[in-house]
Amino acid sequence: MASAMPVLISGARAPVALHLARLLVQAGHPVTLVDHLKYPVAAASRLDLGYHCIPTFAAEPQAARAALSEIIASKDIELVIPTCEEALHLGAMWAQNRMEAELFAPEFALLKRVHNKFAFIQLCREIGLDTPETHLLTSQGRPLSLFVTAGQVSDYIGARALLSSIPNVDWLLGDRSYDADWFRDALKDKGIRACIPSRKQRKTAVKYDKRRYKRRNRIEIMFGRLKDWRRVATRFDRCPKVFLYAIALAATVTYWL
Repeated sequence: MASAMPVLISGARAPVALHLARLLVQAGHPVTLVDHLKYPVAAASRLDLGYHCIPTFAAEPQAARAALSEIIASKDIELVIPTCEEALHLGAMWAQNRMEAELFAPEFALLKRVHNKFAFIQLCREIGLDTPETHLLTSQGRPLSLFVTAGQVSDYIGARALLSSIPNVDWLLGDRSYDADWFRDALKDKGIRACIPSRKQRKTAVKYDKRRYKRRNRIEIMFGRLKDWRRVATRFDRCPKVFLYAIALAATVTYWL
């Protein structure tokens, strides 16, 4: 029987981390778990597992690397198994010879490639997998203006406040909540064509470019990136002004820094 190998598993919040830990412990290997959460899923196991809470790689990469290196040295870890997005950071540590253990992951160049969504789609095509039609956007997709309204207020009320700041563009895409005659007329006066579906209450539906409307997902992607900030997604700040400041800070860091 092979000798026991101390193993470190990152991403203890993932169910697969708990599953791997169970298999390794049953095989006689001591397991150590790490994550940035205080109470991840795998840490609640009844197995004899050591859990360490470390800084998050996304926000504090240097502190996270230092904490991980200290754990590897103190536990005599021989193998590191990443299970979540920190695999890219661990791959960088391994590529820079800053990890005193083996890393169960592909080479850093491949990790970096599959971390890029467009490069990942290209790789899938190269190996013969069916992929959806995908285009790489060259623009930054940055928000131009920000305005906070009450939750019960219609979206086109916010559109009225931002109307003067709309740049000189050919089209404006919006969902049916922006369907208002005055808004369409205001856009027409500015030389902008509206691509907005009609509200269901309209007796006569307004035609719109359905093919162009599919590009509205770029707007949702922008909002999705802002909501990567937990302070924005869960609205820590109840004061509208402070909440808007938080959104502006998130947008600045995400799209300009």
